[in-house]
Amino acid sequence: MATWLSDTLDSLPRAPDAPVAWSVRLDRPAAPTMVARANLSPDDLTDLAKRPDAGLRGLRRRLAKLLVATATGQHPDLIRIERWRHGAPIVAVPDGWHISLAGQWPFCVIALSRDPVGIDVEPLATATLPLDLFTRAEHSALKNEEPVERLFRWIAKEAHAKRLGRASLADPARIETWRSHGNLLVRCADGTSRCEIRILNDAAHALAIAAES
Repeated sequence: MATWLSDTLDSLPRAPDAPVAWSVRLDRPAAPTMVARANLSPDDLTDLAKRPDAGLRGLRRRLAKLLVATATGQHPDLIRIERWRHGAPIVAVPDGWHISLAGQWPFCVIALSRDPVGIDVEPLATATLPLDLFTRAEHSALKNEEPVERLFRWIAKEAHAKRLGRASLADPARIETWRSHGNLLVRCADGTSRCEIRILNDAAHALAIAAES
């Protein structure tokens, strides 16, 4: 089970063994103070300038540095986050950590783990998602479910693709979700994830880790 945190890092253990998911509302009074605890390096600014929504991504990058720093006991300015070839963020310094980021104003969520991890978030007020984002098997499974289940499965697909480092290339119609013994599982040609779903800060969150074989 992952450790889920909302808004503050006060209860984050040092060097956590389990994945951590940190949900932050950027429009709340405490957010600017937390953001100010980490700075963007010249390399960060160069990287972010090439991407859409650079301002929001900058806030997320600073919070990601703060999360890694808090978990490892290092100063945020020593944390270095880069990208691999498909655009997914990676923790370059320190070694041994994986990270995933997601959000749209004012929602932000960051996952940190010793193993590859994916995270996604959508407001609970998100409009009903079109069925063409789902497979035929999912259409049947969703027929008698509450609308929020469609949202859960959508963010699970996104988190799964991020865990694999291929979110920008993923086709949601080729990613299958299903429920098994209370777990939400996600599968595509590249692997299978188990997803944890949480509702925090008026939004639905999904965290994906590798499913046990």
